[in-house]
Amino acid sequence: VNLNKYVGYVNYNYNNKENRYECGVVIESKYRGCGYSKPALILLCKQAFSSGIDSLYDSFEKNRVHALKLFQNVGFEIVEEKKWKNFNQIVSGVVVKIERNKFIKSNLTK
Repeated sequence: VNLNKYVGYVNYNYNNKENRYECGVVIESKYRGCGYSKPALILLCKQAFSSGIDSLYDSFEKNRVHALKLFQNVGFEIVEEKKWKNFNQIVSGVVVKIERNKFIKSNLTK
């Protein structure tokens, strides 16, 4: 679908502290639930893995069930559960990861 409108963005960058590449997807609220997140995340993975990156990570709060479902649908797996501070509150979260080989085998590269 080509809207010729800004609906959100995806990104990946190297986290020196964690020694890994991390990614994310942000969709404007009025476009959420319209089916843009999955194709955007797939394109992000294709770009990252074609650039030689071996794996991608993301982390978010456990209660973001739609985010978890999205990442799992693309092939990410939970590799860690942890807690961190967010706006002076401790939250429970997950770290998800996908490796290049798993992504390529998932047939989402087409």
